[in-house]
Amino acid sequence: MLYIRIPKYSTTNEYIILNEEYAKGVISREKYLDEFNKNNYIRISIMDVGNGLITFSVLALAFIYVKKINQWKDFLKIKAAKKINLFLLLNGSLLLLIFGIYFYYNYRAWRNDYPPYADSVGIPIFYNTLFYLLCIIPLNLFLCLVLIKSDLQTPLYVKYTKGLIVWRCIFFLSLLLLITMLISSVIDGDHASIIGDLTLIYIVLSLRAGKIKYYLNKS
Repeated sequence: MLYIRIPKYSTTNEYIILNEEYAKGVISREKYLDEFNKNNYIRISIMDVGNGLITFSVLALAFIYVKKINQWKDFLKIKAAKKINLFLLLNGSLLLLIFGIYFYYNYRAWRNDYPPYADSVGIPIFYNTLFYLLCIIPLNLFLCLVLIKSDLQTPLYVKYTKGLIVWRCIFFLSLLLLITMLISSVIDGDHASIIGDLTLIYIVLSLRAGKIKYYLNKS
């Protein structure tokens, strides 16, 4: 258990000594951070990346199993989500991200990632929770806007070469942002964000397919 919490100090009391030296004024904040990071940064980073890769792999395997994907070409048969499912996935992922904030910061506090003089984890938890709550209304409005002229009875992979420049730019930038966030979440070992990012990517791909299919049928 100690190995999970304090990778470097699993069998010694060096971490306790380090905290005592700082409390007594023997070392400065800068010295404390230098010593802690020198002994723990690489191992904590490896732990975070490992957690991220495990979470991503489990989700990928579950998705492949549910969608019954046995060959690469089966990915082309994955269908866009239905309208009601899109709303459920969007709001469910936002609620999951809010829960994930609490887990993320409390897990790292329990793991002793933060120095004893750090501010309360309640501060970032509050502001991040507020951010996601404020995102609920505009994201749902955006989802409604995209669904106005959309045909979701289609596979995710739909090729369309003419027009829709604005929508294609919106979907491209959204996917680029979400993929960047996903990579960052995997590196950071942020379990809930990985699930949320993958869900949002599926939502954007479904919206893209539905919008393109609608204009294909129209033309």
